[in-house]
Amino acid sequence: MKKLTLTILTILFCLNSNVGWTADYQKGLTAARSGDFATAFRVWTPLAKQGHAAAQRNLGLMYYSGQGVPKDYKTAAKWYRLAAKQGHVIAQLSLGLMYHSGQGVPKDYKTAAKWYRLAADQGNANSQRNLGLMYRDGYGVPKDHKTAVKWYRLAAKQGHATAQRDLGVMYRDGDGVPKDHKTAVKWYRLAAKQGHAAAQGDLGLMYERGQGVPQDYKTAVKWLGLAAKQGNAGAQFNLGVMYDNGRGVPQDYKTAVVWLKLAAKQGHVSAQKRLSILQKKLKSNQKTAIKKQLKSKSYLPCEQHKMFKDPKVWAGMLKVATTIAKNKNFRFSFPLSTTLHCNFKGKPGRQTLSFTPEPRHPKINRQYVDVSLGIGKSCAIFMAADTSIKNQAALNVIYNFKTKKYKNNPGYPGWNKFCS
Repeated sequence: MKKLTLTILTILFCLNSNVGWTADYQKGLTAARSGDFATAFRVWTPLAKQGHAAAQRNLGLMYYSGQGVPKDYKTAAKWYRLAAKQGHVIAQLSLGLMYHSGQGVPKDYKTAAKWYRLAADQGNANSQRNLGLMYRDGYGVPKDHKTAVKWYRLAAKQGHATAQRDLGVMYRDGDGVPKDHKTAVKWYRLAAKQGHAAAQGDLGLMYERGQGVPQDYKTAVKWLGLAAKQGNAGAQFNLGVMYDNGRGVPQDYKTAVVWLKLAAKQGHVSAQKRLSILQKKLKSNQKTAIKKQLKSKSYLPCEQHKMFKDPKVWAGMLKVATTIAKNKNFRFSFPLSTTLHCNFKGKPGRQTLSFTPEPRHPKINRQYVDVSLGIGKSCAIFMAADTSIKNQAALNVIYNFKTKKYKNNPGYPGWNKFCS
């Protein structure tokens, strides 16, 4: 059973236009938002006992999350039920989830589906997606893929990323709708752009296979990489295969092993099998370097480094590097983008910044751009190499940030005049 789609917020007490607000309720709301749950509980309890639906739902959430009161699923279900019977949509969803998981009540898929439906009929996207899941798998309702698609679509049209991905799967497999890879890609893309890891991995596979889109290994690697970095085991496996086969990226057994290991650690059987075959291709010293890389935290996404808190600084650095490379007819097999990883070395004022397509071990990875800062008064040295492009000499220029001019690095003491 897929993970259900309700994020229990730290305590998000949303206003409901159908509730007659009182000064006491507002007092509790203000207290809860400031973290004073004891006051909120004291104020809302008499209101809830008088039938105030929003106060009932809020008490349910407090007991569910253990904020202001001891965690008590049974009491949470009690208050959710009272609010749900009055039509409180979030309480209906919450009660459905408790029956679905068996928290505070006996596990009962049929009753879970009942409460999901009541909330879904009010337009709640999470409930619509969950109800679609129940119909897809036949939990609490007869298995019916067409009805599953109906509920997935309603949630997906509201921008629910998981429902968008689910709907894409239905179109990919032809469950409840005619098989349509192009439409599957449409829904995958919408979810992927919201950062949904599984959808990113699915979209990467569609590009790798040429299903619903022209076959494009580089774009496949892009989406698989985004999903893999979020910890999606399937994407980690598929990205490892891309590196193993040299599709969309230069063939690189070392990087393939890194991704396959990450997937294998999560129990991905295919990754475990492929890993045992691929490791035989590696020399012992390469295995050691990979282990160091996996443990190392020295390389981080460039935008996470202190120097690039202002995105304009990072954008400016990329612009300079791109311009120099273009004018010097230097090509990269990887895109200069914010997906690069950076490592700083040296003392403040005289540092070398290295950025690479992946946080790889420097002895293995020869695709990089090095920027030495603090040269002279206003200069930096840009060095770059990409050995995956044959017969291409390394780039080594000095750049003046004031004059915006550059030339081949003359070496010290030739910097002094150029950087003055």
